[in-house]
Amino acid sequence: NIGAVLTRQGKYEEALSFLRAALEGSTKKLGDDHVSTISASIALAGTYGLLQKNELAMQLYEPAVSRLEKALGGDHFKTLAATGDMASCLSEMGQHEAALELLQKVHLLQQKRLGEHHPLTLNTLHQIGETHRHQGQYDLALENYARVLAGRETTAGNGRLPLEYYCTVESMADAYKAQGVYSQSVDYYERAWRGIRDIFSDTHPMCLNILDSKADALISERRFEQAITCLSELFRGRIECFGREHELTHET
Repeated sequence: NIGAVLTRQGKYEEALSFLRAALEGSTKKLGDDHVSTISASIALAGTYGLLQKNELAMQLYEPAVSRLEKALGGDHFKTLAATGDMASCLSEMGQHEAALELLQKVHLLQQKRLGEHHPLTLNTLHQIGETHRHQGQYDLALENYARVLAGRETTAGNGRLPLEYYCTVESMADAYKAQGVYSQSVDYYERAWRGIRDIFSDTHPMCLNILDSKADALISERRFEQAITCLSELFRGRIECFGREHELTHET
């Protein structure tokens, strides 16, 4: 639907009105417990999460996961995926131990039901890596990220790597930067930026966020001229994406 397309384009605020309308319409027509309504609720929760509105996301995730368990069973692939997304939201809210416990349970079930290299299984492994990174356990995070990349490469059709692959590359860059390994961090940011640019464009919000992080790593490494070049590109991109008066443009 339109909301999902806008979310993929990085237009999260615009997507919200469509996602809310989809949820409202499905609720009225089909009821709260219909799988389509639950899916609409999860989609809205995911977009709230992308906007860092995690409390709003959790208000949707918790009843949605409960209803999926009743409708489809606790080990259905949709239930497991939604549980993983909810756990990631918990991690973003600082509840890392609770998140990790849920994610490890989901990952084990996905390995049994879907296989080690299924995209949903790899998504959960990435989420486990993210939780370790949020805890400051960078070596564990990098170990999980490496397994995700290897799995994505194994299953890539026609050599084309999915968006999720480059999201994991970006997370590796974040982990290296947090460790102070700035040169390697910059290399991974560049790799992630190129991949996401080729899928979307160089002014997609995800690409712009990577440029922001890359510039920070360059500054930390005292590579100031390269940082200025990176920030100038970021500034032009944010003007095109958000407009000259947007707070992110001013921040740049």
